[in-house]
Amino acid sequence: MAKQVQQRQTNTLTIRHFDKGDIKQEMSGNYICNSKEKNTISDGYKDILIETTDLACTITINRPKMLNAFTGDTIIELEDAVQRTYDDNEIGAVVLTGAGHRSSSAGGDVNWEASGGLEDTEWRLGRYIVDCPKPIVARITGYAISGGNHLAYLCDFMIAAEHSRFG
Repeated sequence: MAKQVQQRQTNTLTIRHFDKGDIKQEMSGNYICNSKEKNTISDGYKDILIETTDLACTITINRPKMLNAFTGDTIIELEDAVQRTYDDNEIGAVVLTGAGHRSSSAGGDVNWEASGGLEDTEWRLGRYIVDCPKPIVARITGYAISGGNHLAYLCDFMIAAEHSRFG
């Protein structure tokens, strides 16, 4: 892998607060970010991908053929990944998303649920998201339904593509 030279960039950040569709307040300013090498972490995860770039950690549910529906394994992996961000000073924000453009997450995998998957599941992921000291952004592309919708609204912010659907 080629080494990337660290460089200093100035970017403009614009934050808009919406109130019933109208812009209520807008703040702009410059911030400094240090470009770093893209770092992909697998750590034996089978259902998620983790990538860190420029102080942002992107956690991606990687089950696009199943519309990123999650199983117990996915939940455990997400819990572990979110908790790992708590004390990592190289991470300033977390992005939670799903692979592909069809669905961020269709919630629980119905085959897993039908086989009794929910019976022994102690779902702490929601608490870990809410308690995370870093801002967590839900990046929604396509469907965010059922448990996928719950994951999105637990995050601090949601950014949705125009074709996104919630339910």
